[in-house]
Amino acid sequence: MPYLNEHACRLIEPGELLENSFRRETRKHEGKEYSVIYGKRKDNESWLEQAYRYDKEIWTESEARKH
Repeated sequence: MPYLNEHACRLIEPGELLENSFRRETRKHEGKEYSVIYGKRKDNESWLEQAYRYDKEIWTESEARKH
């Protein structure tokens, strides 16, 4: 799904995780901030990285793809 303000990289389909278990945290890579979306697995409720999001004002599409 395209996002207006963010480049997105999906690691796990949302349907594989518990509904309403998602949270967002930020990290930095070479001084640039990006977001990590986490969700809980349905089978054992451990937290997994579900997606990365990159602000389009900070990251170009090619930088986000490379990361």
